[in-house]
Amino acid sequence: MGRKSRVTSWHRLDNAANVFPLIAHQTFSNVFRVATELYEPIDAELLQHALDVTLPNFGNFNFRIRRGFFWYYFEPTNARLLVREETLRPCAYIDTKNRHHHLVRVVYYRNRIAVEVFHAITDGTGALNFIKALTENYLRLKKGETLPEAIPRLKIQSELEDSYKKHYKKALKNEKGALGEVSRALRLKGKLLPVNTMGVIHGTVSVDQLLAHSR
Repeated sequence: MGRKSRVTSWHRLDNAANVFPLIAHQTFSNVFRVATELYEPIDAELLQHALDVTLPNFGNFNFRIRRGFFWYYFEPTNARLLVREETLRPCAYIDTKNRHHHLVRVVYYRNRIAVEVFHAITDGTGALNFIKALTENYLRLKKGETLPEAIPRLKIQSELEDSYKKHYKKALKNEKGALGEVSRALRLKGKLLPVNTMGVIHGTVSVDQLLAHSR
């Protein structure tokens, strides 16, 4: 008798994501973070429950990266993503070569929940949507509510589409766009931090002033 075949669903990395596995390493992690702070210390058990319910609703967060002969590709993982108390430095490297690893990390420290994401699977908007859903489910559990059972969703067209191919239009030289002349990209200047060091910048803004300005 032959071995039972296993059907595996896989997905290509889009144009923006292709570069990240190639250049990611311990000192250049390509991991970014979003976080939310609550008024009370985090209950790790409830946060894990909230994560178990939230994660299946975000199909692209349930992937790991595998390497083929000539390219990288996404493959779904059924491994359980575990909440951990924060011990590493912010945005620490996620080992994409580990076949059991998710490409997202959920950590807590005192009253803060943080989600750290390898940039290949989503952008800032996707990460914000995830942490908002996670925080909402956590707060509902804190109130004693019962959350509905999670239904896995792996193939969500809007999450998996290559938006570069869909929306990109090659601009002709000296062509005027909707905002006027096309300008050169901004080049950041300054000194790089030494290897194995990091800096954290905290900023605050008045919500009232922000709303007034945006309106």
